[in-house]
Amino acid sequence: MENLEILPSLSQWATNLTFSRLPKAAVEAAKRSMIDTFAVGCAGSTWSTITALKKSSHELYQGSSADCLDFQTTLSPVGAALLNGAACHVLDYDDTFYPGVLHPSTVIFPSALAVAQSVRSDGQSLLTAFIAGLEAECILGQINPHLNFDVSLVKQLSKVWSLVEPGFALKRYPVCSSAQAASECLENVVTQYKLNPADIQSVDCEVTPFICKSLDFEHPQTPTEAQFSMQFALASMLTYRELTFLQLNVSALNNPVLQKNMRKVTMRVGLNHLNQNDYPEATQVTIMLKNGKSLSETIKAYTGMPNNPMSEQQLYQKFAVCCQNLDYATLFERLLKCEKLTEINTLTKPYPMKSS
Repeated sequence: MENLEILPSLSQWATNLTFSRLPKAAVEAAKRSMIDTFAVGCAGSTWSTITALKKSSHELYQGSSADCLDFQTTLSPVGAALLNGAACHVLDYDDTFYPGVLHPSTVIFPSALAVAQSVRSDGQSLLTAFIAGLEAECILGQINPHLNFDVSLVKQLSKVWSLVEPGFALKRYPVCSSAQAASECLENVVTQYKLNPADIQSVDCEVTPFICKSLDFEHPQTPTEAQFSMQFALASMLTYRELTFLQLNVSALNNPVLQKNMRKVTMRVGLNHLNQNDYPEATQVTIMLKNGKSLSETIKAYTGMPNNPMSEQQLYQKFAVCCQNLDYATLFERLLKCEKLTEINTLTKPYPMKSS
């Protein structure tokens, strides 16, 4: 089967999909990804890149039928999908599908939401469209670049759900997925032993080849480069005792204390004893203290990976930080019960602004 020949099959499958045919596990996984994507889109909507895009979108995509995640702007469905899609990915904080090496929800959710709002559909219709789009996207994401395609993937539609198996990875930190495990290791050790960063001599990261290929910037010059830097991620944790999107700015990057802490961090390939197909982003962090003692922690699958998922409380905490200027508790509850909404516009209207 040629690659283009699969498109009618995918289209027919998506068109015929109904909410009643969706397994509960797929619906629950989709709601988690929807909550996560909504959150990172709200946070990303304040970014300067999105502000610039918003200005041009007002001229090109005038309309009022679809909401943007800044909760200030309405556009045509195409305009809202474009702006929200950019906002959902600008922080590189969105979910990941490893077999296709793609960010699935940030592609599908903004489009599904914009269309659902424009036709005033219900929550079940939005979820069905979201899941149909995700599953088709994951199939397409696994097309071999040499134009060889495994036909059996299409035949597995409605039998195997990518949302469930293997599932999507969610992020605790707004940096490349390859820095997630190391950041979690360092946070765990510093917290457990109540370490003073000033007492740390060095931080050594033993990682998989996949991680080394992904984290290119030992000396990042911009916030975007910093998101693909092991040195920045761990130095931020040491300097600010956290790694959030609030550190993704030039001022934080140029902080002399952070720059000094970056020089403490090294990264090298290892972990040859692990099956790296099962644990592509496993990491071992070893902290050497100035008193000569060392502390070490290994994480095979960071919190948020399909085989080590975030708890609902952890997802809520991420949502609260990303949506801190909104009534995030109300929003979270609406998204968690999305399938019960008789009209999807009640998801965002009235605008859930935090009362002063």
